[in-house]
Amino acid sequence: MNKMRRSLWLILFVAVAFLSACGGGGGGGASARATFSSADSFIKSSSIQSSLVQSSLGQSSFASLSSALEVSSRSSSAQSSFAVLGYSKQAIFDDWFYEVTGYPDGFNFFLYVPISYQQKKEMNYPLLIVLHGDNGYKDVRPKLTTYPLPSGVFNSFLLDSGELDPTARDRLNPHLKDAFVVHPEIPHIDRAVFRGEKLGWWNPGVLNDMVAYLQKTYRIDERRIYVVGASMGAAGTFYYAATNPQKVAAIAPVCNGLYDYSNNAFALRDMPVWLFHNYDDDTVLFPQHILPTVNQFAGQDVWVLYPGVKPPVNDYTISYSPSSGLGSWVLGSDHAAGVFNFTLYAAGGHDAWNKTFTKDALWNWLFSQTNNQIKN
Repeated sequence: MNKMRRSLWLILFVAVAFLSACGGGGGGGASARATFSSADSFIKSSSIQSSLVQSSLGQSSFASLSSALEVSSRSSSAQSSFAVLGYSKQAIFDDWFYEVTGYPDGFNFFLYVPISYQQKKEMNYPLLIVLHGDNGYKDVRPKLTTYPLPSGVFNSFLLDSGELDPTARDRLNPHLKDAFVVHPEIPHIDRAVFRGEKLGWWNPGVLNDMVAYLQKTYRIDERRIYVVGASMGAAGTFYYAATNPQKVAAIAPVCNGLYDYSNNAFALRDMPVWLFHNYDDDTVLFPQHILPTVNQFAGQDVWVLYPGVKPPVNDYTISYSPSSGLGSWVLGSDHAAGVFNFTLYAAGGHDAWNKTFTKDALWNWLFSQTNNQIKN
């Protein structure tokens, strides 16, 4: 090791001397000393991993050492960038349920860790992002509100008292039980300024920061990143997926369409989508807000093909695939047979998420999807 250290010093000395000679000017000596001092600090802090040092010295070339320094520099930059975001987590239940603080630069969020994560060290896990709806609050809330936010995904975690029940983990759907689930929260909602405010809406860039933090911190299977959302969260689900089609494996928006954002279905034509809506929703209207989205994906007016009475008294689902085209409406809400699927519930008002997010058929379908754009 001493021989290796002396060799490294020699290479650095030659490099510094070379840079000083090329630099010219009266500041050359000071520059060389500063560079040499930085190199000394760099070695003492062990920033270069021993494997990289051995590889570089084995080749005995300044170029290989520079390459090693560059790799370490990129790694340090990545670490510092996440540090700047300021994420910090605090355990709520042991090592599997956390509240994570990203405010004011990022969303705060609740984090559920898979039940087998500590035992299966070699395994990468899917990530489910759950986006909440418009809770109507305009005052700034830098802290997370009582969990869960109205979504239905983890409502079984709540006791009648409103407190969290840690034993509810055992009652989760098996897919949810063995996935990372994150529930970010918008700190305040003001529709007058939401498009120009970083944390006033489901900003896809800020969501990407959150995903990057999770990928760096945990073993996330990047081929299996899913997004679901209710109401405003459904619009955010469409928006995030449309702006990150290469990253998201599948989405399940509930009671909202594409109308809330100035984008269309083109970027999502190859992404698995299962959209759910109540016909009698008086907040997000089926004819004005949902049917245009469905028709975009299907390529024709699906309402003229509807087989039941109108207004509906039964639940129906219709599916579309680019390869096979549009199928027929199928009675029920558990059958997804296409790349794009739409379930129209007969009734339920604006709340379609509680019955949807407790549906095993949804989780079976969602977690079976894989992003084939990403290789192992």
